[in-house]
Amino acid sequence: MGNTQVLPEAMREGGFVGVARQALASELLLTVENATSVNYTHATAANLGTIGSQRQAQRRNYLVHSVPLIDTASERRWG
Repeated sequence: MGNTQVLPEAMREGGFVGVARQALASELLLTVENATSVNYTHATAANLGTIGSQRQAQRRNYLVHSVPLIDTASERRWG
C-alpha cells in the first residue's frame, strides 16, 4: 500500500469485527475451505514462490485460501 497513514492491521480488523459480531448471532455456521493456486509467468513472478521442483521452476505462484462462513438457517454467507 502506498498510504503510510493506513495500516493493514486496521483494515483487517474492521472486517473481522463485523463478521465476528454477525456470526455470534447465528446458531450454526458451516465453513467451506478452498485453496486456489494463482500463477504468473511475467515480471511479477520473481517475487512469488515456485511451482514444481526448483530445477523445473519457470513459473511462480501463491496460494489463495478462503474459508467463508455460511449460516445454516438463513444461508447467508460471510467471507
